[in-house]
Amino acid sequence: MSEYGMDEKRQHKRNGKQISVRFGEESTPHVGLTFDVSPHGIFLKSSRIYPHQTNVMISMTIPTGQVIQCEGVVRWAKRVPQALARVMPKNGMGIFITNPPQEYLDFISGFDSTQTVS
Repeated sequence: MSEYGMDEKRQHKRNGKQISVRFGEESTPHVGLTFDVSPHGIFLKSSRIYPHQTNVMISMTIPTGQVIQCEGVVRWAKRVPQALARVMPKNGMGIFITNPPQEYLDFISGFDSTQTVS
């Protein structure tokens, strides 16, 4: 358990993987980088942050070249001042993945603790 008791609330183990993604509300014009991924959620770091409860589309290209499309809902968002955005670790959004596609589940199930994806 962590100092803040957060581990008890997690339903799925999170992997600190960096995956470049495109995202947006009806199309995917914005670019971001994941820092945590799990079967039903991601933390997406980006300068474009949507408000709580916004539906988003996510498109990620995995190393095999396959594009995985997901849909999700912003559960929380944190914006830091532009000057600090590059150094603050939690400038972004926690996104709940609704109905994760099997390709996404297969992809993240292959992560181990030392793997970084870009």
